Amino acid sequence: MAPLLLDDRSCEAEASNATINRDLTALAQLLAYGELWGVCVGNPAKTFNRRLATREKRDNRSLPSREQMEQVASRCPPGFGDLVRFALFSGRRQNEICMMNWSGVACRPPPNRACT
Repeated sequence: MAPLLLDDRSCEAEASNATINRDLTALAQLLAYGELWGVCVGNPAKTFNRRLATREKRDNRSLPSREQMEQVASRCPPGFGDLVRFALFSGRRQNEICMMNWSGVACRPPPNRACT
């Protein structure tokens, strides 16, 4: 097997902790296959304590206010605003909304509105 060569550009920028964690996960998986096939003994990437060395930083993000969410939904084309409101208030991702079935919906209409 030929050695992996890195060019000079790959060493110029610092990698984020998230990148290091993803690389360690890939390396641990690769070494696990090596162990399975009998070409490696041990898997140091699996036993490495990532939490101490590569703790990921969390961004201080604030959620939009109800007024800001309504502002976005009100600027949508007719009919699409309700879908945007549902996504915002349910916290569901696009693919989760697209995969929904009526059997998974418990419809409780808001006051003065009918559930159709």
